[in-house]
Amino acid sequence: MNTGELFNRITLQKLTESESANGFPVETWTDYKTVWASANNLFGREFFQAAAVNAENTIRYIIRYLKDLDATKNTEGPNTTKLFRIKFNNSFYNITFIDDIKFEHKFMEVKALLVVV
Repeated sequence: MNTGELFNRITLQKLTESESANGFPVETWTDYKTVWASANNLFGREFFQAAAVNAENTIRYIIRYLKDLDATKNTEGPNTTKLFRIKFNNSFYNITFIDDIKFEHKFMEVKALLVVV
């Protein structure tokens, strides 16, 4: 991976939970870290596999390794996370897959699905 390909700015947002004045749980997303990334749409076989499960709005990001993000990938099942999401081009993406590329702790592949509101 060439670091010159990381020319998109993305913001990782972290889910925080608190209580309202009435004692009800409130979930809010707060900006956690802004990083450089390579952002690409899925293509070829990956695109058709995603379209089969209605996930064709998935983007694949390559970012520098983040220990905090890697540690969360098994919180809700294999290779998924609910604690972080991505803000990119004024849209939000739920993270569906995280991979420490070649287990080198240098770069990570993160696949995320567009949140439709």
